[in-house]
Amino acid sequence: MAVHSHDRFFKSLLRNSEQARAFLAGVLPDAVTQHLELDRIEPVPGSFVDPQLQEHISDLLFRVPRQDARDANAWVYALLEHKSQPDPILPLQLLRYMVRIWQQEAEQKRAPPLSPIIPLVFYHGAQRWSVPHTFAGLVDRPADLACFVPDFAYEIYEPPPTAEVAFHTDEVLQAGMLALHHALRGTLADHLPEILRGLRTERGLSFLEVFVRYLLDAGESIDAEDLRAAAETTFPERGEELMATIGERLRSEGREQGRQEGRQEERAQLLVELVEAGRLDAAEGRRTLEHMLREGKITEAQAEAARKRIREAEAE
Repeated sequence: MAVHSHDRFFKSLLRNSEQARAFLAGVLPDAVTQHLELDRIEPVPGSFVDPQLQEHISDLLFRVPRQDARDANAWVYALLEHKSQPDPILPLQLLRYMVRIWQQEAEQKRAPPLSPIIPLVFYHGAQRWSVPHTFAGLVDRPADLACFVPDFAYEIYEPPPTAEVAFHTDEVLQAGMLALHHALRGTLADHLPEILRGLRTERGLSFLEVFVRYLLDAGESIDAEDLRAAAETTFPERGEELMATIGERLRSEGREQGRQEGRQEERAQLLVELVEAGRLDAAEGRRTLEHMLREGKITEAQAEAARKRIREAEAE
């Protein structure tokens, strides 16, 4: 299962301001939230993560007005860590991304003061978090040199080892956290009705498709029939209708994805045939292939197959 499934699901949950507010109120200390007007939280588009790390790390940035100062904001920067075990240099990565946020703000404001950033790490791995909770904890420094080392703390949230996920103030968020919890432990199939029960409100039903996509991706033993049965049990009056609508949309997307994959395969095939026929230099063919891969015009599997054929053509 690709970590992008967790990433898309978690981001979909927190792009809703009500769920983002409930999440931050549940994980940030009271000493922090007393300075924030979480009712006015605003997601900010974009990412600050290095492209080569986006397979395992993703991020969300929120702008939150402050309670303690007029016309002042704070940033809440959530980093989603999907590796199976903690990354010991993650605080260094956090520092790099925080500097990018401040740099962007400085370019827009053109003068200090800058807004405080509250870093928050959501860790969705198998091993417990064991990395120092401050940046200075990474640096070996004698007391006389400590003043030259930048420092900040970050909050860490990792799903608890039991299913008691404490976001009861928001049923949709609670259901989402339960889904993440059971996905990590491979127990999704046993808890489908329990998860879907959190979606019985109007807002919850608007997220049903998001949940269905995630449950199908994350639950290796779950199929559409399992979800249909759980939905009909949870929503007895509308379950069949809702799942039929979602199912048709997924089938339509699957047909379009098949057409797209066919076009991608044709592009890779044409490039290889040009090299094999001697009409394109192999080195230029490889450069073009890598450019197509970066642009998303072919998949990694198609690129690797094409690389192999180009090597074979060179050897002939």
